Amino acid sequence: MIYLILDSNTWIYLANNKDPLSDNSQEDLHFKLFEKLLQKVEDGSIKILVNDIIEKEWIRNKQSTSELIIKYKNKLKHDLEILKRIQGSLNGAFSDELNSIKIEYIKVFEGKISKNTTHIINVESLLNACVKFKVTSTTKSFCADWAVEKKAPFIGDKKNSMADALILFSSIEKIKTMSKIEAGTFPFTQLHKSIFISGNKNDFGSADNTHKIHSDLEPFLSEIDMSFFLSLPAALNFLDDTLFKETEIKKIEQEIEEFFEEYYCLVCTPSEDYEYLNVIHFSSSIEVLNETNHPVDPNQLELALLDLNEKNQIKEYPTQSVKFGKCCWCNTNYIQCKNCSEIFPITKHDFEIYKCEGCGLFYQIISEYIGSGMFEENIRIISSNSKDELQRRNSTIT
Repeated sequence: MIYLILDSNTWIYLANNKDPLSDNSQEDLHFKLFEKLLQKVEDGSIKILVNDIIEKEWIRNKQSTSELIIKYKNKLKHDLEILKRIQGSLNGAFSDELNSIKIEYIKVFEGKISKNTTHIINVESLLNACVKFKVTSTTKSFCADWAVEKKAPFIGDKKNSMADALILFSSIEKIKTMSKIEAGTFPFTQLHKSIFISGNKNDFGSADNTHKIHSDLEPFLSEIDMSFFLSLPAALNFLDDTLFKETEIKKIEQEIEEFFEEYYCLVCTPSEDYEYLNVIHFSSSIEVLNETNHPVDPNQLELALLDLNEKNQIKEYPTQSVKFGKCCWCNTNYIQCKNCSEIFPITKHDFEIYKCEGCGLFYQIISEYIGSGMFEENIRIISSNSKDELQRRNSTIT
């Protein structure tokens, strides 16, 4: 029997199927992943360790696991409205055929929604059935000293890695404690084999090979015969190499790296009981208008500024994919710069201009009323000339 330690992001990823309508998705892969994991738990091959930090982060991020369900509901509503307009335009013609299509279409999406809802419940049930333990004050003190020494996982300057460190080192401590009790002697004679799984390769991975544990951490893992893997399917394939294809493993490792980059909120500070939970979850990429490679027309700028509903001129600009995120604690929105990966919060709206401190690129927020008391926010990348002109016009209007 082997103990598995899944970091918080792995649990969230396990529950959060990516959008199958996008090019970067494989809808059934998450269901397959959970099925194989549950199979190994039920046959006694593995037990999973979960500490209180993982439990708290699951609760804080649980809403994000329902993003695909929300997308399905919104798409269903949108497409049914289109179908209704089509029926109106045909003045009753093909009514029976369109109604049949409507019924089948609803069945498909309700099936997807139900399947994903059940999946999230099953993942949470598994998490709640794991071997639970609390992070001790001894581990917290050790990790604080370790952070001061700037050793892995505290080797980056853009994020707080304390939660990651506490998950790893508390699990090592727990395994040692269990082995002491069962062995009844020291040094340990009945150490349980274990696997630590984290997609945070920049924090835990070696500089020359991210699939291997960092040299700062290697002695701790070697002491208790703990292995390190970047993804859950890679770890499960270590136990049974027939479970996943190599392409599936690479896909999940890439998705975890892109989908769950961890940065901590620059705005809020949770209380000590909920420390480290203000992680920014970059759940999606959005297409933003990029005018920096497009000739600037002052008339277009004036039109965009004075009439939010007249966006035809702006839509001529090319688009650029930019990561959009939200703090899991205070819900502050964030943008990750497309050029330098710097993050910055969006705290104001309506033509507010933000400058990326990393590379100097300017972003502007445009809030458009879409009816029923709702607003749609659009983001565009602007040139420095546009920034100066827009600020001048804004000050003139106000």
